[in-house]
Amino acid sequence: MTEQSPGNGLLLSSRTPNPERLQFASDKVSVRRLDKLMAKICIFSVLYVIPCICVIGANWYSYSGQDTWLRSMRELATRSGCVNLLGTNWNKADECLQGLTYPSIEVHMLHTFMSLVVGITA
Repeated sequence: MTEQSPGNGLLLSSRTPNPERLQFASDKVSVRRLDKLMAKICIFSVLYVIPCICVIGANWYSYSGQDTWLRSMRELATRSGCVNLLGTNWNKADECLQGLTYPSIEVHMLHTFMSLVVGITA
C-alpha cells in the first residue's frame, strides 16, 4: 500500500515484510542445506559400501577356494622333486605347478587395499 505524505507530496510505502515470504526464503536455504547434506551422505555411503563389498567378495573367494588350494598343495608336496627339505624347488616351478590351482595374488591385494580404504573413509 502506498499513501501520499501530507507535507511534501512524497509517496511513502507502508509495506511490511510478508512473514510467509520470509519463511519461504528460509525454507529454500534449509532445502539447499539438506540437499548438500544428502549429497555428502551419498558420497560417503558409496565410498564406504563399495570397498566393503570388495572385502566381502575377497573373503568369499578365499573361503570358497580354500579346500581346492589345500588339495593342490598336498598334491604338490607328493610330486617328486618339487619340494625338498629346503623348501620349494623353484627350478622346476613350471612343471610342479602345472595342473594345480592356487589363490590369485590380485584378489588378496584388492582385499588388503579395500580394507585400508574403508578405514580411511571412516
